[in-house]
Amino acid sequence: MNCPSDRISQIVSVEDTRLVHLSGQVAWDGDGRPVGPDDHGAQAAQIVRNLDTVLAAELPQVLQWNPL
Repeated sequence: MNCPSDRISQIVSVEDTRLVHLSGQVAWDGDGRPVGPDDHGAQAAQIVRNLDTVLAAELPQVLQWNPL
């Protein structure tokens, strides 16, 4: 997962809880290249892959996912 800056965090977990906050999810691949510039389906698929990557690293099992 590409981190565009050391000034933001794409995931923050709350210690001693199972609460995780996600932000800044965009359609970038692991090298920071945009995926599907004119293809919203490809962008959505990349964002889901990015979410899978970051959540798998943080939690072994996601109990509830509430996208806004």
